[in-house]
Amino acid sequence: PSLVRSTDGGPVLDCGLLSYPLDQVLAMYLLGSDGFVLHAAGALVNGRGVALSGVSRAGKTTFSRLALGRPGWEPLSDDRVILTTGALPRVWGTPWPGEGEVAANHSGPTSWLLFLEKGATNAIRPLPAAEALRRLFQTASLPWYDGAFIAAGLGACEGLLEAIPCGVLTFRPE
Repeated sequence: PSLVRSTDGGPVLDCGLLSYPLDQVLAMYLLGSDGFVLHAAGALVNGRGVALSGVSRAGKTTFSRLALGRPGWEPLSDDRVILTTGALPRVWGTPWPGEGEVAANHSGPTSWLLFLEKGATNAIRPLPAAEALRRLFQTASLPWYDGAFIAAGLGACEGLLEAIPCGVLTFRPE
């Protein structure tokens, strides 16, 4: 396995015959402090990346299905995205679709990290960094078991939260 670059310069994990979950574990290690795998739907909205993070059944696939065919929306994934840090953080589609079977090899500059919650209204509530970090730990794929690499993963999380706005997206699944 190797970390190669896509046509737009971003990381792509070339796993050959390797499959889940080994491919995701390798991605965690290859990204190091440059990013992390997130249990999230992802989309480009008018070219700007949005990661919609949530635990199972939070609405990631529902959001991806709603985005399909919507003008200006390009779904990247309905289950796992890669978020990279740096001067211009990016959200990347991955080869790991969920039940919605959305997995696109595209990326865009990240403009929002939103945590999904089903509710009676559609609204975005900004999150302070401490609460965003707590929620991020529930859905980020980091090597928690490996003290030598966890610092890099935590640094990537911190760098992302300093660079982009975070919020809770409460939504009606319609």
